[in-house]
Amino acid sequence: MSKFLIVYNPKAGKNSKRKRLEDVVSVLSEGGKNDVETFVTEKRADATDRAKSAQGYDAIAVVGGDGTLNEVLNGILSLEESVRPAIIYIPGGTTNQTAKAFGLPTDLKGVAALLQEGEFRPFDLGSFNGRAYIDVCAFGYGSESSLRTSQRMKNKFGFFAFVLNQIKYLFRLKRVPMRIRCDGETYIGEYVFGNLVNTAMVSTFARLKSVGVRMDDGKLDLVLIDDVNNFFGLLAAMLRVIRRRFNKKKVYLISGKKFELEFFGDRSFLLDGERVTATDHATVEVLPHAFRMLVPKE
Repeated sequence: MSKFLIVYNPKAGKNSKRKRLEDVVSVLSEGGKNDVETFVTEKRADATDRAKSAQGYDAIAVVGGDGTLNEVLNGILSLEESVRPAIIYIPGGTTNQTAKAFGLPTDLKGVAALLQEGEFRPFDLGSFNGRAYIDVCAFGYGSESSLRTSQRMKNKFGFFAFVLNQIKYLFRLKRVPMRIRCDGETYIGEYVFGNLVNTAMVSTFARLKSVGVRMDDGKLDLVLIDDVNNFFGLLAAMLRVIRRRFNKKKVYLISGKKFELEFFGDRSFLLDGERVTATDHATVEVLPHAFRMLVPKE
């Protein structure tokens, strides 16, 4: 018998696609085979607070979006590795980007099959000034529009709420002056797009596994677009990312264990879909094999 804790966010995703808590309990209990407890979040950081005292469970089943998963991961990192529960991610957010990156099912029938056929494997996390993230630390185009997409819009339009805002921001491109140091190299530019990815995906449109990006390799990967002035320049650069044609002129792919970012004043970043801020400087580094998660067998 396994002991599971379900952390359930009732506000994540569109109303029509939310999973019922009782259905999740039924799947995880496997007909009474497993002991299942539940915790329903009410406000921001509830999931983190509950996960901090989750020693004694074999796994935490996170039912919600990437933000809820982020909170749980930051909670379990406070526990000693020997008593740190594994993660079962049952996505119920708006875009479910992390689930796509790991090849996870989004329906309960698929989750039931994964419990029987999947395996728990160790994966890396990223850390932004001490706060962990599983998917991406983003700045520039895409992150700004996502930060300004309201929960009401996400609930009503789902993924297309992000698309609508991103179209609007195509005509408001802002370049971010920044110095980036990584593994002895220094990069200085005015970047319109930056994604420090832990998974092998850039937003929802580009997969990087074919160029050696993995979620368990002890590294983070920075995708940068530099010195673009307009929509057409950004589109051309994005197409290079999609085709995985990187260079060291305008479209970069930089792998490393630690990145030092230097910029002017306050700067907002998107961390697994949530806003974080830093002033003048941020340190982003990898946390190798920081947690275990149930995923399909390779």
